[in-house]
Amino acid sequence: MRKLARWTAGTAYQGMKISWVGGIAAWAFLCVGYEVQVCGQGAAPLTVAEVTTVAALAPEREDWVARNWQTDDGLPQNTINALVQTQDRFLWVGTGGGLSHFDGYRFRNFGLQDGLRSLRISALVESRDGQLWIGTTGGGVSRWDKGTFTSYESAEGFPSSGDVVCMTAGRDGSVWIGTSDGLVRWQEGKFTLIGHEWGLPREQIRDVTEDGRGTLWVSVIEVGVFENSSGRFVRVPTPGPASGDCYSLMAARDGTVWAGMGNGRIWKGKDGAWTLLGPAEGLPHTSFECMVEGVDGTVWTGLRHGGVYRQKEGRFERATQDDVLAGRNVRSLLVDRGATSGRAPLTAGSTGSPPGC
Repeated sequence: MRKLARWTAGTAYQGMKISWVGGIAAWAFLCVGYEVQVCGQGAAPLTVAEVTTVAALAPEREDWVARNWQTDDGLPQNTINALVQTQDRFLWVGTGGGLSHFDGYRFRNFGLQDGLRSLRISALVESRDGQLWIGTTGGGVSRWDKGTFTSYESAEGFPSSGDVVCMTAGRDGSVWIGTSDGLVRWQEGKFTLIGHEWGLPREQIRDVTEDGRGTLWVSVIEVGVFENSSGRFVRVPTPGPASGDCYSLMAARDGTVWAGMGNGRIWKGKDGAWTLLGPAEGLPHTSFECMVEGVDGTVWTGLRHGGVYRQKEGRFERATQDDVLAGRNVRSLLVDRGATSGRAPLTAGSTGSPPGC
């Protein structure tokens, strides 16, 4: 075990600037191309990260405890593409060099020898029955259940030859898999390719999510956003996210659907009425790669080459007090599933070097 060292927020440490994430988010994991940081607020450090862990000792203070991990410490590769926290509250990390499970103390890595068909992990989701689904580039999908991987490509009935881009779990036990050439549904042990007969084009699916009422929302690149509440997909009309540059979708608990677009725009819609957010609400001119809702209802978004922003009192602002996250591609965000009001762990997966490194 390495000795924990105390640092002060805003100071530099081995080329990394330690900063306070702020707000109600207690823990923030930043998974970057060359390191992983965990920033947080609480009575004791939480040592669950891949390369660098930074924890505030108390909410009213800005002293930090830092801990570093690198690939030599067990991470299979430092480019982070996907993150998920399963029902047992352990963290799974999808990298460009394999899949890793972190139990708070050590990494356990999985690769081709374990049954995966590709090491390039692109998406992760846990189904309602507790099975972990792994989407890959070049190797179809795999399912982890009771300590064993089952992999699916065309020979096993997976109907898409494209790379997996995104996944979401349905309330009915289904798993929706967005690929580079269309949408696939897994339900009751069978894959179904969703095409024109469902009202959905066979094009690249950028993101997919299900809201609290069971409506499925799908972003089709260069086409638009579609919703399915009655068994058939219908394209969202204008005004709304009708253009083909929707990179992320998020369904909030109050029924609002958020659509992260390119060129500094976010649409939010509820009951068929859509509102466009842009520079006037503090959004920078970039693309919004992912979004998540915090325990207190705060909307967090990961940016392309822009780090993490959050919505506060109707406006968006950079999530840190300095530029520690600036310039990074944030690909995934998640909130700790066991969080309660006042302490809401936030996890951000990204690629790119830290500023100053």
